[in-house]
Amino acid sequence: MSKFIVSLDDAVGKTAYQVYTIEHGIERIAVQVPLRNAREFEADFGTAGTTDRAAILKMVAEHGGKVRI
Repeated sequence: MSKFIVSLDDAVGKTAYQVYTIEHGIERIAVQVPLRNAREFEADFGTAGTTDRAAILKMVAEHGGKVRI
């Protein structure tokens, strides 16, 4: 089904996002990453092992994501 959603992105020009909640200490950071980059983000995030908030947000941005408000 995700291939269907990605194909709609290309046809309609809208972007589907995967939403994640990252727990950083006592803080929770809600982020969204484009669905087409979600698997790469998960793989990179799983192997990064970083606990620095700035590094986490940089990784989100590198995958085309942004912080949800």
